[in-house]
Parts: sequence; structure tokens; C-alpha cells
Amino acid sequence: MASGAPKGGGSYFVRFDGRELPAKRVLRDAYRHANEREIEAKDFSGGQFVAKILQRLGFEVVVH
Repeated sequence: MASGAPKGGGSYFVRFDGRELPAKRVLRDAYRHANEREIEAKDFSGGQFVAKILQRLGFEVVVH
């Protein structure tokens, strides 16, 4: 499994600084930073939805 991926996590990852981070987690952390409040993982879909957002922001998204 990719570095930083939670057990049972999804298959979309952000490649950043030599690591692969769970894409949905990256988006949740960015949301928290921008809005000063949490958004629960269950409150939005992951997969292609998250990948498209992160790619538009210039991140490299990989699928395993």
C-alpha cells in the first residue's frame, strides 16, 4: 500500500514530495485549512470527484 495510506483506504492518491497521500484526506485537510472547520469524509464522495478537484489545483493524482 502507498505511503501514508490508511488501511482500507481508497485508490486515489496525491503524489507530493516523493510520497503518495490519500486524495480525500488531502482535500479534507485543505478544506479545514481554508475554512477553519472540519468536513467529514462521509459528507462528500471521493474517487474521481476528488481527483478532478485536486488536478485542477495542479496536483498530480495517481490511481492504484
